Amino acid sequence: MLAVVALVATMSPITTAHASSDVKVHVINNQGAILDLWMSGQRVVTGLGINEHIDITITSGSKQVVACNTGSGGTVTPLTCNNPGPPAVTPFWSGQFDFVGGQNNTLVAGPGGNSYGFSNNISPVKNGNYRLSLNNALGGGPGLNVCVNGVQVVTNSLSATSGTTLAPGADNEAASTVPQMVQVANTANCSTPLFQALLNLAVGTNTVINFVGTAASDVQVLSVDQQVVANTPVNTEFCAALLGLQGIEAQITSLFAPVKAGDPATTPSKFQVKTLVDTINATIASGDAHVPNLQKAYWTVATAGLRKLTGQLTAFGFDLGLLKTADQQALINFATGVAQPPDAERDTAVEGLTIFAVANCLSASTVKGSGPKFTG
Repeated sequence: MLAVVALVATMSPITTAHASSDVKVHVINNQGAILDLWMSGQRVVTGLGINEHIDITITSGSKQVVACNTGSGGTVTPLTCNNPGPPAVTPFWSGQFDFVGGQNNTLVAGPGGNSYGFSNNISPVKNGNYRLSLNNALGGGPGLNVCVNGVQVVTNSLSATSGTTLAPGADNEAASTVPQMVQVANTANCSTPLFQALLNLAVGTNTVINFVGTAASDVQVLSVDQQVVANTPVNTEFCAALLGLQGIEAQITSLFAPVKAGDPATTPSKFQVKTLVDTINATIASGDAHVPNLQKAYWTVATAGLRKLTGQLTAFGFDLGLLKTADQQALINFATGVAQPPDAERDTAVEGLTIFAVANCLSASTVKGSGPKFTG
């Protein structure tokens, strides 16, 4: 059945939940000692040096994370790290974190026995753009501002909160002109920067600043993975077809929403119905001819309702007057998406096309809230 579903209701980041049970974690050691990292009783990092970081891949789930002096072994608990020889010592820090499948995370072993975790926004950036994120792990310190080439782009990013949930930091997406002077400060317009560096924030990159202290060695700049979507313009024909579905949705609503079943005065003419069918068929045909291989399955599922609608309208010669009142009402409900049941397969297809459209079809100047809607 046909339902009206938002393709890009806003230009906010796409959620990063995936079917995968794997979780990528960037582990950063700002503890001041060489560390071994344990998760739920298993050693996952060995000998991580001071101010060094490493990427690991783990399974999803809630895990007790314990940072011990390197060389620890045996039974490791939130209260005890066993040295190669006695005595047992207290861990540098420990914490419980929920790792969600498909997420990309940063875990910081901070000074003073504190640990902080963040999820990283890995949704694709739009054509011509980069993303810059700030993870504030100062531990109750002030909100921080981020400036790029003298322009404040993030305001009052607060420190990480306690708890097991890995929440994202503050991020900004903008058109790329490399290189950029990036500053982090707790003053307006970064007038007195705590950190500054000239960074190459190139098109399509996704950069995270982990801010865990004011010394240069306490700040890490990491490049994190994005979802696997080519950040290059695709042929304009498919983008036009994909984004043109917004106009089709408006035409369907305009034509069928005012119709009262059994009332000839409100029934659209055969010419009006045929014009709509021709528009839908032309858009779908163009999309079929130019859809990238990786999007074909999504495109087919998401447009199935439109294909069914045009088939029905064509079958009775575009003349709604030939239908019984009950059949007219059923067609109106189908076309306008009234009381449609959930459809997980369609929702997945729409989400996939949303990610593709944001990465490939929408310009950096697109205004928030003005994105197209999708009829599928």
